Amino acid sequence: MPTNRRNLLIYLGGATTAVGGVFGSGAFGTVEAERTVSVGTAGDASSLLQFSGNDPEIVTTESVGANSNDVVKLEQTALNEKTVAIYNDVLTVTNTGNKQVGLSVDSSKGTDPNGLVGTALDIRDSDDNSIVDDNGSAAVTLAASGGSETLSVIVNLRNYPTADMSSIESIVFAARVKDPLIGVIENAQTINAVRKVRADSGNSKLLTVTNEFDEDADITASITGFKNDGTAFDLITSVDPSASAPATVSAGSSIDVFGDVNTEASLGDAETVQLEISAQSVNQSATVSEEIEFLVDLQSSYWNFDSISGSTGTTVTDKTVADDGIIANNATFSGRVNDSGDRNTNGRIDEQSHVLEVPDDAAYDFINNSAFTLSIYGFSFGGNISNAANNDQMLFDKTGTGTDGLQMFIREKNDGSGRGYLFISVDGQEQEITQWNPNGSAWHHVVWAHNENGTPKNRVYMTIDDTAFNGSNAVSPAGEVKEVYTGSTLGLPAANSAPFRVGNAVDGSGNLAFRWTNAIDEPKVYGRALSKTEVQKLFDTSKSAAGGDGGNIFE
Repeated sequence: MPTNRRNLLIYLGGATTAVGGVFGSGAFGTVEAERTVSVGTAGDASSLLQFSGNDPEIVTTESVGANSNDVVKLEQTALNEKTVAIYNDVLTVTNTGNKQVGLSVDSSKGTDPNGLVGTALDIRDSDDNSIVDDNGSAAVTLAASGGSETLSVIVNLRNYPTADMSSIESIVFAARVKDPLIGVIENAQTINAVRKVRADSGNSKLLTVTNEFDEDADITASITGFKNDGTAFDLITSVDPSASAPATVSAGSSIDVFGDVNTEASLGDAETVQLEISAQSVNQSATVSEEIEFLVDLQSSYWNFDSISGSTGTTVTDKTVADDGIIANNATFSGRVNDSGDRNTNGRIDEQSHVLEVPDDAAYDFINNSAFTLSIYGFSFGGNISNAANNDQMLFDKTGTGTDGLQMFIREKNDGSGRGYLFISVDGQEQEITQWNPNGSAWHHVVWAHNENGTPKNRVYMTIDDTAFNGSNAVSPAGEVKEVYTGSTLGLPAANSAPFRVGNAVDGSGNLAFRWTNAIDEPKVYGRALSKTEVQKLFDTSKSAAGGDGGNIFE
């Protein structure tokens, strides 16, 4: 077979573009505009890309045409059909622009009638990866203001022996600005890839949007459709920020997107809302679509003890307990796991240090909505209810080492005449409520509802569980919600930065010292005051006989 000798003379020109769009792959965007590149016009002294040859015997720079444009020239001779010629680190490309770009060889451009660029002729980066493509997916990143990459040229006539290399007259390098992005953060839990938001009325947070551009951008939201509408009206009537009132967000900063809940909405109404989020800056734009499954509920936090695994008597330390509510503020539990089968999995507080600890969140200060509800199941054997004054057994605590905040606990009656009395406390001011089950051992569902603008401000409900576990200790009628306290003495608690704790509290020295003696389950926080009817529904749907999965207030 005769030797196939060819002269390889290829001019490598530069073409640049800035693009807009959203590409979930993270690749560089498709070329929007391209300058024609040929032997006589390829170079451009003002181009974002500057080329320099590192081996004068292989790559040189020469001036071509009337405007003396610089063109990179690759020349090699005596290449036969068995050759795989590798020219390592022969070309350096530098980004002289002020934006990060993706550098690739655009195989859809240039003069290559036989499609040999990327096959018989390949351009590779310093990691030996080909940068030949037609859409920027193989691009190598060049940092702004001087970022560079050293490239190698591969001529492969072994695998492509019939390739007519002389047919390649030019190839085009493309510099693409990386896809602009806006980040969307879910507001609540993700269920089947749909963002699920619980809310009640008024302006409700739907999601958080982050400007991931490198410059300020105007962010807007709009409703593009409603699906699975189970009501005769739309649950969300408008969104903020809107097209008529965009929010200017600095690079890297975030804003919340809110939706106005229709005043006709009722508890349990649900709807899937299609949102479009857009960001527009001077040089970039991006748009994303999000589905929001909207449920009228306003369950702020629910720490689901069913996620704590272990057999009876097992002690766990700093075990994550998911928050299935709006805030999604996961807690940690240190304590004994009790798989008794009655209330599904529940935490049993056995040692002084055992506690469910929730990171501080401003939502637990209840300042914005001026109302709250605390709901929990507690179990205590009659003999374990303390009869020592000031030996508090804590259900809820948001005070830390100070007194500002709220608490719910049991202790001896203030006048010393009885043990096991339930108390609520705001900013150190205590209110005695009622005696814990006087019949002894039983599960209690205890709910404290506070409405700063209501009359009265505070209501406390107690329900004795009617499951078989309570046996003869259940009271009659079991399972009936009883309003055991009403009053307005205690107001809204002062804001503080203490963790929200369940089943224990710290003393003035920061030591856990007020453990709940026995078991706790289903701790929940709501951002409004539940009614007696809602408390009854919550109890009826959260008994172990109903699955022990938390229940709700609208069924």
